[in-house]
Amino acid sequence: MTVRFVAWTFLAIAVAILVDDCLATRSGPFRLQTLGIIWSRIDYPSLRAIQDGVANHLSGRLWHFVLKPVLMAPACPVFAAAGAILLWLARRLSPQPS
Repeated sequence: MTVRFVAWTFLAIAVAILVDDCLATRSGPFRLQTLGIIWSRIDYPSLRAIQDGVANHLSGRLWHFVLKPVLMAPACPVFAAAGAILLWLARRLSPQPS
């Protein structure tokens, strides 16, 4: 039940981001927002803290070659894919009637 709730929440977030992307076309060409842009709009100080923490305390390469490319991924397809995978997993893990 919880996995399905999270899956449907991710799918709703994907739809909301897609609507926001479509409404933004009034001021320019159609562009998909990235995960990093969404995160910075929600809570920029936490994004900076994660960046500084990873780059300074773990590895600068980890930030530049792993986390930064992930944050450059388009947010709508990422949330949609995560939601679809979680729905599929919830269906596979749910008890089957006999």
